[in-house]
Amino acid sequence: MFKYITVAIFLKLFSLNPATKRAYRRIANNLGARSRTNKQLPPRYVNRANNLLDLNHRYGFLKQGDKILEVGTGWLHWEAIVIRLLFDVRSVLYDVWDNRQLVALKDYIAQLEGMLDKLHGDDTQLDRARQLIPQIKAAQSFDELYRLLDFTYVLDKNGELASLEQGAFDFVVSSEVLEHVYKDSAVSLVKSFANVLKPGGYSFHKIDMNDHLYYYSKTVSPKQYMHYSDLTWKRYFENDVQYINRIQLPEWRAMFHDAGLELVHEEIRQEDLKGLELAPLYQDLLPEERACSSVIFLHRKPL
Repeated sequence: MFKYITVAIFLKLFSLNPATKRAYRRIANNLGARSRTNKQLPPRYVNRANNLLDLNHRYGFLKQGDKILEVGTGWLHWEAIVIRLLFDVRSVLYDVWDNRQLVALKDYIAQLEGMLDKLHGDDTQLDRARQLIPQIKAAQSFDELYRLLDFTYVLDKNGELASLEQGAFDFVVSSEVLEHVYKDSAVSLVKSFANVLKPGGYSFHKIDMNDHLYYYSKTVSPKQYMHYSDLTWKRYFENDVQYINRIQLPEWRAMFHDAGLELVHEEIRQEDLKGLELAPLYQDLLPEERACSSVIFLHRKPL
């Protein structure tokens, strides 16, 4: 618990003002790039790719010539790149701040080259990837990489998708992003997903609902934040540099439904919360809702 509290204080201090937030991002970017370069590609990245590909085999939401939107594209653009390796698509990469890391990105893609047999693509798709990866490895800048892959990078600190063409996208994807959206903005962002999709288009999102301070101190509950009231959480634990919104499964379900998107597929992962005393805010949740640590949603915009 000591480490949990110490990290919370540390992140609070970096959240004090715009200058400390910028300093945190510079430090995190530099440390992140160093830690990822020449390190083994984590298995969870291949698992993420295969989760997406397996669902596509089942529902057929990705097609050649599609226009893709990846939201919260981060340092690696992982989902967008995996899709582009297997499909001839155009992609818009959308984020609220720039933490791109070209050297680390190319290093991960180079490792993926030796693991393509683990991707759940057909022979034609994997041959396509084998031809494209050497060109990605040769790119000397993000501009060169984006020209090669037909990517457009959009940086918008407002994070409202308002600058994007409405009804223009066949597929919207994010992975472990929506839990970081400010709670007051989540409803409007989900509505924006519906607005930018074409009729018949699909929306795929993986949401991590664990307490992200838990990843620094695994002696606490994976959903330790559920022990605290809103007031206590905001005063002592909430921060702006690694913000999480504490939105739970039924709220996410309602947001997508109210946005007019039809649920096609849902996968839930649960954690054992034994011993965790819940704040009144969470006591009315059903057991499966309390224990939900992550969810994968696939929705479709009606024709």
